[in-house]
Amino acid sequence: MRRSLKIFNHLSIRVFITIWISMILMISLTIYLPQFDQRRILPTPQNEYTFYTSKIIHMLHSIPSNRFLDYIDDSRLIIIPEDTSERYNAFHHIDNEQMIRFIASTLPSKKVYQQEIKDYEIIGPFSFKNDPNVYYLITNALPQSYYLSRVYDAPLLLFILMLVISFPFAAVLSWSLMIPMKNLVQAVIRVSKGDWREDRYLEMQGPTEYRQLAKHFNQMITTLKRAQDERTRLFANLSHEMRTPITRIQLANSLIRLKNISEIDEEVQRINDNIRLLEDRIQSLLSLSKQMILNPEQFKEISLLDLLWPLLEDASFEAKERGKQLNFNEIPDIKITANLELISSGIENIVRNAIHYAKSKIEVTMSSTERYFIINVHDDGPGVLEKDLPQIFEPFYRGERPTDFEDYGGSGLGLAIVTRLVESHRGKVEAINDHGLSITITLPVHPIHYQLDN
Repeated sequence: MRRSLKIFNHLSIRVFITIWISMILMISLTIYLPQFDQRRILPTPQNEYTFYTSKIIHMLHSIPSNRFLDYIDDSRLIIIPEDTSERYNAFHHIDNEQMIRFIASTLPSKKVYQQEIKDYEIIGPFSFKNDPNVYYLITNALPQSYYLSRVYDAPLLLFILMLVISFPFAAVLSWSLMIPMKNLVQAVIRVSKGDWREDRYLEMQGPTEYRQLAKHFNQMITTLKRAQDERTRLFANLSHEMRTPITRIQLANSLIRLKNISEIDEEVQRINDNIRLLEDRIQSLLSLSKQMILNPEQFKEISLLDLLWPLLEDASFEAKERGKQLNFNEIPDIKITANLELISSGIENIVRNAIHYAKSKIEVTMSSTERYFIINVHDDGPGVLEKDLPQIFEPFYRGERPTDFEDYGGSGLGLAIVTRLVESHRGKVEAINDHGLSITITLPVHPIHYQLDN
């Protein structure tokens, strides 16, 4: 029952039903309202016909013979003679134009009709065997309301009446659309002024289309807030990360001034190393900012075989050169919609990290479902301290290794970059300790369509 009622939450259904009901009401009024006009010419029911016939016969017997062919106003009986000239005389004595029109329109008929005219009702024509005359009877009638008569007589008033009846439906529809839209516009204005608070109440107002729009609007605010927080944190980390190499360069420069020329080479080399470190970190920052921007135009349908086979073959060769073994299962023969450059860079980053930290073995496992592609990279290295697991995907974060292990020498941006590019594809990255570090990337097969459907 509830599911069937939810259909009325759709904007298109509301508009259709409102217009449909209004049209039905107006058409019904146009067709049936005139049927209630008491002044219409109507056929006389059989029981009334018998009663009026008896009444006319009685009246005819009470009329003097010398006035038999005259119009008798006192008896409220109209006698229409068969003779044309006499018929004209009878019409001449009738001073009501509506009665004349009624008699003229019904006189040729063999059926008996009736019509209310102001305070009277005229019934006829009555004819009798062996009597060439035609008779019409006038009786008293309850008058129809003046205002109701005006409605029937004036099409404009009838049209206004239909507008008045349809107004509540239009008003309810307008109100149900205007209030949620007004609130949404106010929220947009508020966000444009820098107030990035989410308003969940918007998601409970109005038709389904409005609620979906409000939901995506709140999601946009969340994304903007997250981007703002990341930018703030990024600049804070950047300031810290850049300060260390610069301090080293300044220290080396001071030492150069104090040393002999023969001792300068070592300090110059230290300066060059720190300059390269700065260059690498700046390049990583540029790469990170690139991953944080989702450009749907760069998404194309690519084959996983074409993407992963050369990447994993090169990684296997590199692992073998280091005295390690990289194994991978069969690559799913499917196509995904992705940014080739970004997704290749991200997977390669994870695999090369695993090669560096593995003791002897790296396992790459791939699988797919109708909607998702999943790749897991597991190494048998020292893993990551449990307290560091939630932070390893943050920019510039370099956790401590559980055991004494050679540092990779990275900038701390590699996994952050991977996280951003996977999120740009509406996917997710997870890491756990499982006799080494195990990182799982889950990607929707068609991220753009997935985003629209949800």
